[in-house]
Amino acid sequence: MAKQTKIKEVVRLRAKKLANGNESLYLDCYVDGKRTYEFLKLYLIPGSDANAKRLNKETMAAANAIKAKRIIEVANGAAGIKQKNERVLLFDWIDETIKGWQVEFNGSFARLESVRSMRHYMVNFLNGKKTFVNDVDTEFCRRFSQYLQASKPKYHKEGETLSRNSCRMYFTSLKVVLQRAVVKGLLATNPVEQMEQCDKPKAEKSERSYLTTAEFKRLIETPMTDQHICGAFAFCCLTGLRLSDVETLRWDEIDFERGEICKRMRKTGDVVTIPLSETAKRFLPHQSGEFVFNLASRTYMGSVVRGWAKTAKITKPISWHTSRHTFATMSLEQGGDLYAISKILGHSSVAVTEIYATLLDKQKQKAVSVLDDALMK
Repeated sequence: MAKQTKIKEVVRLRAKKLANGNESLYLDCYVDGKRTYEFLKLYLIPGSDANAKRLNKETMAAANAIKAKRIIEVANGAAGIKQKNERVLLFDWIDETIKGWQVEFNGSFARLESVRSMRHYMVNFLNGKKTFVNDVDTEFCRRFSQYLQASKPKYHKEGETLSRNSCRMYFTSLKVVLQRAVVKGLLATNPVEQMEQCDKPKAEKSERSYLTTAEFKRLIETPMTDQHICGAFAFCCLTGLRLSDVETLRWDEIDFERGEICKRMRKTGDVVTIPLSETAKRFLPHQSGEFVFNLASRTYMGSVVRGWAKTAKITKPISWHTSRHTFATMSLEQGGDLYAISKILGHSSVAVTEIYATLLDKQKQKAVSVLDDALMK
């Protein structure tokens, strides 16, 4: 009887145990005698309850979809389908990146919107010039960086240009698109990586805007202009959920009996368990459909929340992320434990959460100095 030859898998899905008990999924690829690893930023969580099983099943499905895609790519390369000099139009490549965002970027809405916005500015930058992915070099990236820094935002006031943070975000999106081209063999190296730091857009330090407990109380006592949007914002202030997480929050992720939310965060892929307060429950809509909140475009939601805050006589700059800062600072203001708050927010380190404690200390110092000013006159 002839000995049966075992066919070795070129792409294997493996798991690495992490210190927090989760398992990080990665691909072990062995092609042409070379081994490479691709960490998927997907994690299996411990536990045998129904919710853990459901989350792990979804994670495995996403991981196996990426594995299947990589196997096809390897097979195509071996068959000579994909050539080194393959020429793909830059806009086709950007559009393919947008199309595959859910699998490759763990469904990040922020990343998706950033890549779409970058495409908008790239259209104006190229002004109809036919450009292929392998035409993009360091000089191209340098000129695009300069263009962004001189550009006007989509909805601009007279003389207004893109903020430094927006420039940085859109330029980073180009870097992501080009890195994806490197992985697929369309570029040898990422030209953004070869740039001088001085030629890249710089981010600016911004103050974290948050609402105090008194301001939040005043806000929720103010009539809502949109029950779903304003309710979702208040819910985020009371749970610490990011906008990307509340947009995708499903009813089956809320356990009313145990009074908690069990949610896999879009940004990090980690699963967090968040206690659900009675106040937070007040802002939940009537149960209907799969998703908890029926939300609109982010631009519109931002304008609704800012209008609501203005009616409540709150003059601070308000964005949706203000809600997450508000949860952290209100919790600390009321004597909440720093470590517990860090876990709820899904921070990788307590040091990240300590920033909010520093903000509160600064506010206290400011209050005392105002008192000094009044008494010393």
